[in-house]
Amino acid sequence: MAPSTYALRTAADRQPPQAKPAKKKGPNTPRLDPYQRLISRFYEPLRLLHVLGQTRGKHTAVPKCVDPTQKSRRRLLDNLAYLCVFGKGGKCPPAAAIGMEGVETGYVLWLASNHAADLDRMEPFLNSVIGNLRRYMRNPPGFTEAQFIEQCVAFAQPRIEKEQDLLVRFVACIINKGLERPYSDADRALVQWLQTFLDKSPLELCYLAYEERQSDSMRLVTRRGHPLEDESHQSDVIQRYMALRHIIGRLAHHIRAPKLVLLDARRHRNIFDKGVTSVRRVSPVSSVPKPEPDGLTTPSSILKRMVKPDHPKLKRYQDGMDFLDRRLNIGDKIVASYNNKDFRPCVHCEVQVLEHFYENSLRFSHNDRFVACSKPACYCCHLYFRAHPADPEEPRCHQKIWPAWSPPLIENGHRDEKKYRHQLYILNSMIESIRKQALAQIENKVTDMEHHQDSTTGITRSDTSDILRLEDQMDNLSIIGKQDLNHSCSTVNRHTANSKRIGHKPSDDEASDSDSSLSTQSISSRSARSFHETSATDTAPEEDDEHGGWQSYHTRDPVDTSNDAVGSTIGDAADDSVYDTATASVYTTADATADSDGDDSDLEVGGGAAL
Repeated sequence: MAPSTYALRTAADRQPPQAKPAKKKGPNTPRLDPYQRLISRFYEPLRLLHVLGQTRGKHTAVPKCVDPTQKSRRRLLDNLAYLCVFGKGGKCPPAAAIGMEGVETGYVLWLASNHAADLDRMEPFLNSVIGNLRRYMRNPPGFTEAQFIEQCVAFAQPRIEKEQDLLVRFVACIINKGLERPYSDADRALVQWLQTFLDKSPLELCYLAYEERQSDSMRLVTRRGHPLEDESHQSDVIQRYMALRHIIGRLAHHIRAPKLVLLDARRHRNIFDKGVTSVRRVSPVSSVPKPEPDGLTTPSSILKRMVKPDHPKLKRYQDGMDFLDRRLNIGDKIVASYNNKDFRPCVHCEVQVLEHFYENSLRFSHNDRFVACSKPACYCCHLYFRAHPADPEEPRCHQKIWPAWSPPLIENGHRDEKKYRHQLYILNSMIESIRKQALAQIENKVTDMEHHQDSTTGITRSDTSDILRLEDQMDNLSIIGKQDLNHSCSTVNRHTANSKRIGHKPSDDEASDSDSSLSTQSISSRSARSFHETSATDTAPEEDDEHGGWQSYHTRDPVDTSNDAVGSTIGDAADDSVYDTATASVYTTADATADSDGDDSDLEVGGGAAL
């Protein structure tokens, strides 16, 4: 029997279509095609900056809202996008984005994914969620909170199982390597508490994490994962505790996000209760061809294209580049990143939604040019939104570079003048920002940059009164109450705890891998901090017209700075802010995560209350 068409699908089908790779050029072939030259000039400084340090700053704060209604609506869309994601990990991590269009008959939720094939599961699931929200808001309700949570957890089971595996590894690492023998009373109680997370179903585990996120044991984990002021780096033990706290917070969010959706859905009944909201998918967007290195892909050649020959700081940049190349082997790493077999350019879902609205002159509902996403935007997406002529709301950002990021492909290149000039304007702005950060780091010869997770733990309580108010509202909405879980555990024997509950002691390699995959936000050196951009460009959106404001474009003509001979007019170190240092914190207190707006603590889902 011949295999089915479905069985023949490969992992490559998960990505949007790509253009055919460009033919390889000779080692010093001039880049004459304007579009290819623009793409090359974009990827060169981006690859350089990635080698200098993937993480370019702290998590940005959640965008400010004009009123609580807008804040609640945005949080609802962000959490709906979060619920649609069922996978975890990969070179292009799974993510979903939603744009809500206002039409005469109601609303349309435009759904996009980093992986086109995932939409086959996401779209029917989101339609089912909307139907169940309507049932939940009936009088009497036809769907309970417990049923809704169970539906969401069941859909996300592949993601939760990966998080569960990570949790088990971290529990094993802490028990086997993070505690001194013999156990103190506090350590014995901690081991007993950690073992309650083992051997649970996905639903039980998520409920347990949700119930324990503010417990005394969780506070102990937080304190032990907090670096001391005189520590210049995090020990392995500290990283394990930080990672454990992070993963418990992420598991708890599988309960918290559905609860917030139910809460915010009641506040926005008009979106659901009349049956006027529909879900449509954004057509997959092709990415640019995989760029190829050539004889000009060297640190010195890249620097020449970044700085004018008569620039007053050229000698300092050259000295800095030579120093960093010797320390970091920049040239070889850049070429290796181009040749990486896993390097497959991908147009991120929030960019797909933004361009879908822009190209089709769609009107965002409530004149709010906001694209919801399941997790914070990456470094490039944030710059893309900032530079976009439609002036959309800048997304929250984890400030990490994903080198496989791609702008949408222009099929006819520079011959499609309208699309080319549109992308030229955006990429030139991005190139300028990327070059500024790279040159600032090169000039000061900084090799160590801070690191943190894409998502945050989501259990901050920086605004207790507001959080408790939201918790009370959510509890009042519950039909059957919270599920009663048994947290009791037999007394731990310090000589047999590891073998009975963990099974084996992980090797050093396993512990190292798990640490690197989940270590959370670290404290950077003062010198590294000085190279992040430090002032914000906050432009208020113009008044929306009947097309939702898409007619109000920036009108100045773009200037092509991608020409080899022209270079860039870079001055001093970068000072354009991509985060607000007054509102972003990095584990400065025992209970702190990367957001300080109490009602918007979980950056991965766009500002849900820290419930």
